[in-house]
Amino acid sequence: MALTRGCSPELLAALAEPPVHPCLLIEADWPDGVVRVHTGQYPMTWDGKTWMGSGYVVDSDERVNLVDFAAPAEGEGMTADGGTIRIAATLETILSERGKVIRNRQISVWFGVTTWNYGNVLAADPVLLFTGYFDERNFELAREDNDFSHDLTLGLGLGPPPRANASVTHSAEDQKAAYPGDTAGRHLIHAEKRRVNPPVWPEP
Repeated sequence: MALTRGCSPELLAALAEPPVHPCLLIEADWPDGVVRVHTGQYPMTWDGKTWMGSGYVVDSDERVNLVDFAAPAEGEGMTADGGTIRIAATLETILSERGKVIRNRQISVWFGVTTWNYGNVLAADPVLLFTGYFDERNFELAREDNDFSHDLTLGLGLGPPPRANASVTHSAEDQKAAYPGDTAGRHLIHAEKRRVNPPVWPEP
């Protein structure tokens, strides 16, 4: 079974003509507001929005990525592993993110091609690569000689976030909040308890 993402003829043509300069665009629902970045340099405009550059070149042979994305593996099984986002930042920046609730917030990733290496001009409209939600958050500290590297690693889950799916469920608490004078939910709960575990009266 093939996974079809609807890659446009323009993007296919850009991929067929080397050199190819791949680029990822990431849109995340962060607690402070929507964050949009791409893996090249300088701000980029696409879809009527501005995407900040998250990568820069140190010299002609080395590139530093502030954001790395690992897509989940694809297969024919019924389950799939999630992806990860790794963000390189200062310790102060990472500490400032503590306490912010990001679990179940939406994230989308697009794959595209730029007109020059690590550039900010797309050769064609990108294709949606991943849609999921933040599932976990880990802090990492690595030391090499006198150099410290601080990473914020975000685990990603596949599909719509659970909080989006929660809208299809309804509980007695939901009913009470929407209709304070309605006792139907409470009576239904008691009726369900009696059905599952009916009372047993002692024999006379």
